[in-house]
Amino acid sequence: MFKYKYWEEFKKICKIRTIKKNEYAFDMYDKVNAISFVYSGLFRTFIINEKGEEYTKNFFWETRFYGPMVALLTNR
Repeated sequence: MFKYKYWEEFKKICKIRTIKKNEYAFDMYDKVNAISFVYSGLFRTFIINEKGEEYTKNFFWETRFYGPMVALLTNR
């Protein structure tokens, strides 16, 4: 995936967190002030409408960054 020396440097500025299957990284109402990186596995982002139906927005696979970019850029 990464050359070892780059991964070691990257880890120094990260908060490492394991997210298990069916666990949420954050709630849609949380104020998020960071982006995330998928080290291993597949990550899905989704929304739930007023009827309780889930709609997949994106999939992120290993070596990809994800996060609420609009919220980060607008500080919301």
